[in-house]
Amino acid sequence: MRIRTIFVLFALNILIFPIAIAQENKLLRENEATFERVDEGLSFRNNNSSSENCQKKHSDGECIRTRGGINTQSEVGTRIMNPELNDQPPVSASKNTARLSILLTFETNSAELTNNAKQALNSIALTINKYAADSDFVIEGHADVRGTYELNQHLSEARAESVRNFLIRTHGIDPNLLRAIGKSYTELFNKENPTAPENRRVAFIRKER
Repeated sequence: MRIRTIFVLFALNILIFPIAIAQENKLLRENEATFERVDEGLSFRNNNSSSENCQKKHSDGECIRTRGGINTQSEVGTRIMNPELNDQPPVSASKNTARLSILLTFETNSAELTNNAKQALNSIALTINKYAADSDFVIEGHADVRGTYELNQHLSEARAESVRNFLIRTHGIDPNLLRAIGKSYTELFNKENPTAPENRRVAFIRKER
């Protein structure tokens, strides 16, 4: 009986582990952000409505956002209690939600998009236009733990807003479809290395109306 149980658990790990990796690593670099890959990432076929750092939820199922377990003084690797964040509006639940992160580049300590970032956003714009009839989009700016929470919050907000403005002005996307928010360093993509480049990213969330 014990051998059979171990075998079943092993088989489940084989099936589940690749799925977990696929969801956790759903991040594209700029040169990988083709229309096909962006479209796949924001497809409800690969639905992943959970937050990257949802450690507890409200009674209605909404994720309570925290500061990612990183000391607010940015002491890398120091773990403390996770205070709730009340300075950003929550991303409400919807019928279907899809999430994709892209490692966009900006000018140093700036919200100005590089040319490579703009090329990647061209693919994002095509995907948004494809799903504009039934979906809204949230643009999240993320930062690593270097610097204060307040500084990174301001920078992540400005970068998300810069992406939103580019999509509206360059591609004529309806402003009502896009909401830009900043997350500072509250949702690290790579929690093992809080200063890793992938923590300085922009996430796109597609929500079905």
